[in-house]
Amino acid sequence: MIKINRTLMATAVAVAVYLPVQNASAFELPIAGGRWGGGAQGDAASVTWSVAPDGTSISNFSSSGSELPAPSDLVSRLRGIYGDADIAGDTNYVGETWFGHVNEAYNRWSQLSGLTMTYEPNDDGAPYNGATGAPGVRGDMRIGGHAIDGSGGILAYNFFPSSGGDGVYDTLGNSYENLLNDSRKLRNVVMHEVGHGLGLDHTSGVPDNLMNASTPVNPTFDGPQLDDILGIQRLYGDANEKNGGNDTIATATDLGALTSGVPVAIGQDAIDQAVGRYETDFISIDGTSDTDVFMFTIGAGGMLDALMTPLGPSQNGDDYAAFSDLSLELLDSLGNVIVSDNDGLAGEAEGFTDFLLLAGDYFLRIGGGDDFAQFYGLQLSFAEEETVVASVPAPGAALLFLLGVGAIAVRRRL
Repeated sequence: MIKINRTLMATAVAVAVYLPVQNASAFELPIAGGRWGGGAQGDAASVTWSVAPDGTSISNFSSSGSELPAPSDLVSRLRGIYGDADIAGDTNYVGETWFGHVNEAYNRWSQLSGLTMTYEPNDDGAPYNGATGAPGVRGDMRIGGHAIDGSGGILAYNFFPSSGGDGVYDTLGNSYENLLNDSRKLRNVVMHEVGHGLGLDHTSGVPDNLMNASTPVNPTFDGPQLDDILGIQRLYGDANEKNGGNDTIATATDLGALTSGVPVAIGQDAIDQAVGRYETDFISIDGTSDTDVFMFTIGAGGMLDALMTPLGPSQNGDDYAAFSDLSLELLDSLGNVIVSDNDGLAGEAEGFTDFLLLAGDYFLRIGGGDDFAQFYGLQLSFAEEETVVASVPAPGAALLFLLGVGAIAVRRRL
């Protein structure tokens, strides 16, 4: 453990400078470094980031005896690698090649969670001494760098949110000269360090995982993998938590009108550990305090099938599909529960088939029975029936009518 006033995390090759590693389910535990936003675990948050201009004072925060206090020279180093014009005093980085890669690294975490990460184009060059972010002055999180210990040592280190979330990158080594796969090395290192800056710890036991303690010289994966995404969604919820979340029928995620014979499926990317660079379809319940509500509309009466399936592989002794026992409810337009399914077993699918509904708006509500983050997928299919009554005086009357004629057929889909 590095004995300094601020807690940091470091990505290393050949040497290990990090907090004690944890197993694949480590993200179910409280994160000592805190989180952004001031809310509770699982709440969405908005975070800004900026580039510390060259000349920004950075002390020797790491445990490497080679690192000395020195001003940041990260911008000129990256401009030299990518051939961007290095004009002293030019702090308009947008459009420069290296900036595009760094910007993608920050944005990737936004795509996969309830985070909204926004680039702050201003940075006043305040020393790395815990200066807090301020709109129009500097970002909440900052990226800068200077010489640390060269090739084969520490690539970078980053502070947790509770200590400012700033990152320092080694400009002495040659790691960032690896431009293979659209500069995947640079993007992965930045995404790894930003993960620490957002509150994620190191993990172990999961190969090819972004938040693993060591970053491969030529990584085969690109960006956050399944375990990483589970961690960030535990802290900030999934992407549906933005703009107030989808915990109630008033704020439900609208799936739109169902078309007869055209299935709808969401959350389907959380199948295995490997995650592609552009995959974004990941939804989860982040704990017992989280509820996900989805709205859908049917224009005519018909038969509805709904299936909610916990998703994830088994790896490193953990079954990612069985962290939490999820429940599924179908609600009418007033929020009354029409039918529910919860067999009380983690990892089991919940759903119903051939459920006769009249035209109107409906909601599906998913909840978690255990205080763990859990990926899931949701599948809906609808078949219009000409014989179904088109309307009834009130939402509750539809259910009474169907019960009266024995039209409801609910069964577990195994």
